[in-house]
Amino acid sequence: SSGINAEWPLRPGEMANGLTGLCPKACLSDEFVRESRAVFGQGDSVICKVTNIDREKGRLLVSLKLGDVMAHSGMEGSNLLISYFDGLSLFGNVISGEYQQGSVVSDCVVTRVTDGGVVVKIGTNHTGYIPQCYLDGKLSLKDVISGVALDYDPRKKEYVLNGLESFADEVKSQKRVKLIQDSEHKGRVVLATDDYFVILLDNYRYGYLHKQMHLNDALRKASSSLKSGSTVDVVVARAKKGRPVILKFKPEEKRKKYRLRLCVDTTA
Repeated sequence: SSGINAEWPLRPGEMANGLTGLCPKACLSDEFVRESRAVFGQGDSVICKVTNIDREKGRLLVSLKLGDVMAHSGMEGSNLLISYFDGLSLFGNVISGEYQQGSVVSDCVVTRVTDGGVVVKIGTNHTGYIPQCYLDGKLSLKDVISGVALDYDPRKKEYVLNGLESFADEVKSQKRVKLIQDSEHKGRVVLATDDYFVILLDNYRYGYLHKQMHLNDALRKASSSLKSGSTVDVVVARAKKGRPVILKFKPEEKRKKYRLRLCVDTTA
């Protein structure tokens, strides 16, 4: 295909606004795109930058490239996470629940064993899930285990835990320090969900990193190679007391361009 068509949303009371735009395939992404459908699908929400007006066909020409929309749209991955967690706060505190993120949760009773991990009961009101990669060995029903709280969903009252004793010993022996807005850190992926990573920073604070750098980042190039245990360079996008720490990818340093002057020795 030659690109995609974008339609502007209607405002309240409008039946149709007739405003459409064409994004040529070359303007879908900063990366090479072989097939438009592999990047965006019908119904996806995107941010467009108007690059030209086609008056003859009554439409706009637009670009969806990250380089064109990142600085102006407010739809960076960090902002998407902030909106997501602010919505979850209606159900409870994401980073604490009864157990603070990074704390050791004891006396977890195994209630179900799956190929991917185990489900545990925590106290009387909560459940937890421990992925197989974070278990020291096989467990059976009614076994009791401890784990470090990595994430919490207040809607389900469910924790995701790391059950490795070595990880618990590591985090218990370290003192966490205060985070500074816009500070740069190295982090380690300790949990990967469909949309975000939980990152353990070099100062043993936890943070959330969206897999997309921006709403338009359908290719997810920066995060595609990351998995549990991977290291990543990040910047603190939000460090607010009582709220989840939000991170963003550290921008790549632009290579300096040097101008070379060729000197020819004509005396030889």
